[in-house]
Amino acid sequence: MRAVALSLALFPLPVLADTFTVPSRATEAVIFPQGGLITHEVTVTLPAGTHTLNFDSLPQINTDAANYFVDAPGMELGPIRFRRDNTPPRTAPDSPEITAARDAVRAAERAIREVKDAAEAEELTAQAAEARIAFLAALGASDALPQDATSLAEIAQMIATQTLAAKQTAQAARIAARVEREKLDALKDDLTRAQQALAALVPEREDRVFLAVDVTVSEDMTDVPVRLTFSANAYWRPAYDLHLSWADDATLTVDRGAWVVQNTGENWENVALTLSTQNIGQTDPGKVWPWLRRLHDGQIARGLSTAKMADAAAPRMEELAVTAEAAPSYSTQGLALVYAFETPVSLASGADDVRMPFDSLDFAAEIFARAAPLTDDTAFVMAKFTNTSDQPLLPTGQARRFFDGGFVGANGFDTIAPGQEAELGFGPITGLTLDRTVLRRNEGDRGIITRSNESSEEVRIDIANLTERAWSVELIDRIPYSEQEDLVIDFTAQPKPDVTDREDDRGVLQWTLDMAPGAATSVTTRWTMKWPEGQIVQ
Repeated sequence: MRAVALSLALFPLPVLADTFTVPSRATEAVIFPQGGLITHEVTVTLPAGTHTLNFDSLPQINTDAANYFVDAPGMELGPIRFRRDNTPPRTAPDSPEITAARDAVRAAERAIREVKDAAEAEELTAQAAEARIAFLAALGASDALPQDATSLAEIAQMIATQTLAAKQTAQAARIAARVEREKLDALKDDLTRAQQALAALVPEREDRVFLAVDVTVSEDMTDVPVRLTFSANAYWRPAYDLHLSWADDATLTVDRGAWVVQNTGENWENVALTLSTQNIGQTDPGKVWPWLRRLHDGQIARGLSTAKMADAAAPRMEELAVTAEAAPSYSTQGLALVYAFETPVSLASGADDVRMPFDSLDFAAEIFARAAPLTDDTAFVMAKFTNTSDQPLLPTGQARRFFDGGFVGANGFDTIAPGQEAELGFGPITGLTLDRTVLRRNEGDRGIITRSNESSEEVRIDIANLTERAWSVELIDRIPYSEQEDLVIDFTAQPKPDVTDREDDRGVLQWTLDMAPGAATSVTTRWTMKWPEGQIVQ
């Protein structure tokens, strides 16, 4: 915690009830999946009486005064004044690093200006010499020159001497100007590096808001904390590295962490960080709107099905979609999970994505192969496991995946609750090949919409295990299905599928095959679809 002591006793008595500026910095941050709460805290020493404390270093995250909360234990709070425009200048100085970086930029800019000025001075000297040359040339052609030979000879000698000197001066000045300008490339590189060094320090935005609070204390108070909390533009998302190891006991190791980003306009230095899974924003359930149905003359609006039309009638709420030295402590707060880190965090505004480590969880895994020859020509490694921890694995859009130490890709997954069984993929099995061949197909008129009353298809799926490992293969394919009595579908398969309507998906079939190294096998499906004459199937 950063403390700023206000030693008001140093002031004469009439000043004790005056206004005092309180520089403050972020000391705590509670970050949600979208948004956050930032706390500025200072400690003040106040004599008895009423005083005004001015916070002039608050970032302009939002301009709504209702988003700022003041907590001053032992003090009676009076009016709180908030100003978003025409704010007084900040009292908090820049850090020494930023000051030095800005000085370096100014020095580089000054060096470039000095070189340009020197080059321009040399060019002016050259222009003056050229003007003198022009004057001497005009003098030599003048009709007013004396006619006697001696005078003409003396004048000619003078013109030649002066012209030579002027040309030498012009040449030297042009050379000097070129030498000066050749320095510019190196100086511009120096300026670019100085600007990059300053940008890397991420100077804070100058836009600030101003908040003043009147406080009354009944007796002298020493080192009393005053906390100012406000909503902020920040967010976090889960980070996972999934390591699947196929040894005697297959194990899935989940390295958990979180990516944290803030764009508050101020840089955080040694801030106490807490992450919460609470989705802030919507506090009440959605409105169930009346569903009015009407009869029409058979014409409906093109481009919208009836379900979509009913859906569009109601408003919709969109779904909210530097490492530490120790793992965070874990607790619950209401219905949310809360992770508090012991080690403070420094995080630049609008620049840093910081990954905060949580811990590693080990789960016993069952490894098998899943094959979908309709879309793939190889099977894929799958791991089935149960979340035996007391914490959920939070949903993520990207989790890096490794199989036996090798990186295989990144993909997301949904929430995996404690006690829940889940399956995750770990990349293709190059040597477990699939080949799906349509042996026979009869589609009547052969099109997406068929106009005869019968269609049939025969498919053979060939599987070969060219790896040195035995695999349990979960083979998945499909046949068409019907929800109408007049559309009759019959099918046979050799061998018979172990599961029909897999995971309640109608027409999706599953076989479980044990494939030894070097083994090959085939699966054949045949289906026939019939419907009344004169009707079409789509």
